[in-house]
Amino acid sequence: MVQHLDTNGYVVRKYVKSGYLYPGFVAGRRPSMDVGLISVEEAIVFSYHVQPACIHTQGFPSQNIAATFKRSNQHYGWELILQQHDPRCHSPQDACAKSLNLHDTQFCATDAESTRRLSEGSSGGPYLVNVGKASKEQWSVVGVVSSSYSRDSCDTPLTIYSSLAEMRSWISECVDEGICS
Repeated sequence: MVQHLDTNGYVVRKYVKSGYLYPGFVAGRRPSMDVGLISVEEAIVFSYHVQPACIHTQGFPSQNIAATFKRSNQHYGWELILQQHDPRCHSPQDACAKSLNLHDTQFCATDAESTRRLSEGSSGGPYLVNVGKASKEQWSVVGVVSSSYSRDSCDTPLTIYSSLAEMRSWISECVDEGICS
């Protein structure tokens, strides 16, 4: 079941018809390419609370602050956490990067305001970047939450994301043509 809020703030439930896991998914202690798509029985109606976003494909917006969401309670509450890409996660000289051992389709981010991180239950949540102007917002999904990491080798808690850029053609084929394998 998928739940979201309607224009009046009431919970709407949609039932999942089918689900598809990205064919290149790699399981393990640190999964990668862990993206899936679902099809729901009824169309989702876009509103103030539910809006579409494009998949970002034109270079990685490493300087942009991203909107991410932390589950704050069991009743549809979400806390906005602003995050920013952390380039150290792929640096061969960094001890944190060595302990992470990220796949090249993954990236990590840290809280832009403090040392918060996304909690359990946030997996699959978006890394949303406004690639438009402040006066005319244009939101793009750059990645989805894969996991969190907080160890001594890294000085700040990190959120690890799966980048959607390399999966864009599969997402388009699955959504537009029904070819999901």
